[in-house]
Amino acid sequence: QRDLLSEVTGGKVTEAEIAVQGATEGQSIGNSVWTSHKLPTTGRMADMLKPPAPDGAIYGSVLLFSPREQATTLYVGGYFELQVWLNGTLIHEHARYQRRGTDYTDTYPVTLQQGKNVLFVALRSEGQGFFGFEPGTEYTVANSGIGYTFSKPAIHVGDTFTLDISAENVPDLAGWQFDIAFDAAALKAIEVNEGRFLKTGGATTFFQRGTIDNTAGRIRGLSSANLSGDGVTGTGTLLSVTFSAKTNGQT
Repeated sequence: QRDLLSEVTGGKVTEAEIAVQGATEGQSIGNSVWTSHKLPTTGRMADMLKPPAPDGAIYGSVLLFSPREQATTLYVGGYFELQVWLNGTLIHEHARYQRRGTDYTDTYPVTLQQGKNVLFVALRSEGQGFFGFEPGTEYTVANSGIGYTFSKPAIHVGDTFTLDISAENVPDLAGWQFDIAFDAAALKAIEVNEGRFLKTGGATTFFQRGTIDNTAGRIRGLSSANLSGDGVTGTGTLLSVTFSAKTNGQT
């Protein structure tokens, strides 16, 4: 089977890599970008594309979180080219047309590891693929994101307020890094402080508060890492930034 991810990125991204790590929303893959979506009620990924669906491959990456190690069964079905990986291991593959199916056709014994698991699939856009685990398998599907809260709903000239940046429903987060851009004509950054999320359970972190540039409206080089290397799962504050307002406005 051809590795189309490797082909369009010149080897910078491969199927094997995504099968282990999972996809990152916003990461470019050639002329495409990984995008987070929920499947439509029909369950068809192709229904999210503008018709007619182009001939090619559709990739999907799902993060599953298991409360413990579980021996279970993975159900797979479909026709045309179809590949299914679990945690980097290629579980199912066929590269030619099979009888048209609308349900599971194959079963595989698999083990969900405690914590994060990556289910990665690749199928031809003209085909169909079906994936699932045996009834009774316990897991949750990750719906991670970034949240923002402000200490004041209305801001007046001269007011000082705090922006909290939070991780939401993240799995095994052991570190983060980003920059912040803001309108230098409206705001002045005063102070940056680390949140408590990575310090859950008394963990120690290495925090870089970055460099504030109020002329350019940037805070560069913000980062934090759990020194134990252990990840934290859940929702919590990563960073708090204190600003003063130069103009009136709403948050």
